[in-house]
Amino acid sequence: MKSLPVCPHCSTVFRYRDIRKLFFAKGCICYGCREQFRVSRKKVYLLFLASALIAAALDAVELFFMKKTSFAFLMSTNIAVLLTAVIISPYFIEFKKQ
Repeated sequence: MKSLPVCPHCSTVFRYRDIRKLFFAKGCICYGCREQFRVSRKKVYLLFLASALIAAALDAVELFFMKKTSFAFLMSTNIAVLLTAVIISPYFIEFKKQ
């Protein structure tokens, strides 16, 4: 299983809510060693792209196999897939030295 990112300098483990706060920050400072590092979001963007493709594939399957699919059902599956991606996104963030 994928783990939460750690400081590249001192290996301090960051908590889930700390990583959620650091998601939009450009440069960050470790609260353990006070060294600066940067946040890499490339894998998070790939996660969101993959979840959008999965949601689109589920929509196609639902529309093809279910004759009377409602818009609410399609939206609920899309929201469920994207919400799952948002919840697991901190596990795909990487910290790199500056």
